[in-house]
Amino acid sequence: MSFTPINAEENPNQKRIDEIESQIKVLQSELKELKGDENSEDGNDAPGLGETQTVDAYEITINEVSFTDERNNFDDSDPDNVIRIDYTIKNNADEDVSYSGNDFKVYVDGKETSIYPNDNSVGALSAGRSLDGVAHHVLEGDGEVEIDWSPLSYFGKEKAIFKIDRADIQ
Repeated sequence: MSFTPINAEENPNQKRIDEIESQIKVLQSELKELKGDENSEDGNDAPGLGETQTVDAYEITINEVSFTDERNNFDDSDPDNVIRIDYTIKNNADEDVSYSGNDFKVYVDGKETSIYPNDNSVGALSAGRSLDGVAHHVLEGDGEVEIDWSPLSYFGKEKAIFKIDRADIQ
């Protein structure tokens, strides 16, 4: 008996497969949270750069965090440090979803920093599609950096949390 492979585009079940895979990721994330991370002493180890997390129908990956000298000419705050967050977002829902650079919150030693008004991605993402986006935040202080992500249009309690090693900020 031989099997002929089916490309994802040709597979009539691909939409359902994607839905189930998304549900599995959500459940794995929930299970990990309930159990605690067995590889960390405090149970609070969060993914970092290049790792993907699932929140509702979204998959979010922070690809890079870098300092930028770009400043908004109309903003009077003139912060010392602004970071650029380059990310990829995938929509696993059956309908369009909104996204924004404002979906990110950046914390240094647990204190929230502010969004910086540079070019922050915003729009709607079609079902089953992905895109690369950018967000800018002020980075105040020298402590531990944590980036939380949850879409503004999502009213659930779940969010993606990324711990960023300062040495990884370019």
